[in-house]
Amino acid sequence: MNKVEFENLIKSGALTLGEGINNLTYLNGGFVLRKKIDHDTPFYDPETEKRALLLASRAHLSPEVIYFEKGNLATSYLRGYREFLGPDTSKENVAKLASFIKKLHSLSTDGLPGFSLLERLYAYKDSCNPLREIPNEETLINSYKNIVEPAPVFSHNDIVKGNVLMNAEGDIKIIDFEFASLNSPYFDLASFLSENNVRDEERKTLFLETYFARPLDGKEKEAIDTYISLLDLLWHYWALKRYEQSKEPVFLEIAKEKLTHLL
Repeated sequence: MNKVEFENLIKSGALTLGEGINNLTYLNGGFVLRKKIDHDTPFYDPETEKRALLLASRAHLSPEVIYFEKGNLATSYLRGYREFLGPDTSKENVAKLASFIKKLHSLSTDGLPGFSLLERLYAYKDSCNPLREIPNEETLINSYKNIVEPAPVFSHNDIVKGNVLMNAEGDIKIIDFEFASLNSPYFDLASFLSENNVRDEERKTLFLETYFARPLDGKEKEAIDTYISLLDLLWHYWALKRYEQSKEPVFLEIAKEKLTHLL
């Protein structure tokens, strides 16, 4: 598929699947078409996304990539796949997701840049007007700095409900690699727990012990909890920045939700 064919598919009666936070998405025939409408400047890099997409697609962990240029994307349509993540995700599916993320983390990291969590956090914070002071922010950041990190892995960095799909046979696929990078495995693990509001200790323990294939020690549990809170802080400031740029209410809602977890 080339650029002209991509644009023609969007124009020729494509069904609009919806307007996401950063994109417009369409369905035409067997193709899902994503029109990039915004970038996480300066952190979004289309070449990094493309590399991550191709690595995941070749490993059958994401849809087949048909076309990619400057963030505009066409993939095969995942017929029969549905969202399944949330605070009450079944224990069976929690374990399946942990095994899936382990596979994702085993992909090649060649050519993927690192993800500097604090660099992004400070960049977002400096670009917005905070809603209020967060009393434990400095303590949280210092706790993060003291974590003994595992080796970095291929990371998706956005394990939210809309990005992880499953079919009736239990096969999982993941989409939207705009934040993908080389990163600590703790980031994706905490992302699932934080972004999907998984607060149940039994599900949380099952998820982590399935991923690591063993019980976690006290330091590891503490590190995951620190990551969960720090991701709330990161995406709080990200959402505030995006709200001030766009004035879209959805971003303010995200910022307020993250803030409730931190207070």
